[in-house]
Amino acid sequence: MARLRLGVAVIVPEPVRSEVQGLRKALGDPALGRIEPHITLVSPFNVAAESLDLVIRRLVKATVQTEPFEVVLGGARTFMPHSPVLYLSVLEGVAELAQLVVALHQPPLPNQPRRDYVAHVTLAEELPLPRLFYAADFLGGYRARFLVNSVSLLCRPAGRPWEPIEVVALGEATTRAKGGLEIELWSGPELPPDAASWLATKMPCLAPLAPQHACVVARRHGSVVGVARAAVRPCGDLEAFFVWVDEASRMQGVGSQMMRELTALAGRWKCLRVVVLVRTGSPEESWLSHLGFRPAECHSEEGWEKVCLRLT
Repeated sequence: MARLRLGVAVIVPEPVRSEVQGLRKALGDPALGRIEPHITLVSPFNVAAESLDLVIRRLVKATVQTEPFEVVLGGARTFMPHSPVLYLSVLEGVAELAQLVVALHQPPLPNQPRRDYVAHVTLAEELPLPRLFYAADFLGGYRARFLVNSVSLLCRPAGRPWEPIEVVALGEATTRAKGGLEIELWSGPELPPDAASWLATKMPCLAPLAPQHACVVARRHGSVVGVARAAVRPCGDLEAFFVWVDEASRMQGVGSQMMRELTALAGRWKCLRVVVLVRTGSPEESWLSHLGFRPAECHSEEGWEKVCLRLT
């Protein structure tokens, strides 16, 4: 029976990730290449491969009641005298992290350890004591802030680094589209495997998007029926690249629900506007106008007159 080595964590996003990676490299952290900077929620555990779906369902259920929140990292501390580990403490966001820890430690995940939970980002392990204490003192004034909007399920294949196999958005909700048809909306920075496979069959020539993008997946009875993707522009706008709905589910409000979810994400990320580029006079322009989008500017692209619609 195949077994998986899993863990659950909040992955530290950019630009704080690069800062922490630089500190880890300077300190000589032996785990630098094995795992990204993170805040552990569930320590590594083993589970049967056929139970993976149950694990993911537990993640979704555990995160649905927690909205995105900010974490503030404080100065460096150590776990001495118990362990020569240097870490960045968490000053804000502790209550939300602790809430996730309690909700996640339910079957098929392991029970919560009896020791108190200490939210932290590890900088280095097994440092010589003089270097450990010097680094803790030197980095005592470090501060960083970032938004937590998802939880990652990590897997470590034999001989390879830890890698995310599922990213679950915080505050995921079930909503109803037109006609009272129930759909489940998922949002996060990367498409789940089932949504990525579904989209590849619909848009096989789709080019990969740049970092800092957002994905929204609509499911009905557990099956993918729609995908939307967007990216944050350098100017601070969230640009929606496409909204694709399965033919059998069109004209039922699924696309509108996904656009509203993208709009909600833009608000959480403090984006200035949501923008969409569509062909002038197209059905897409008419549809988006009903959702509150208004023309901003027009230009020619690939032989078509296009209009940039903005929702401010």
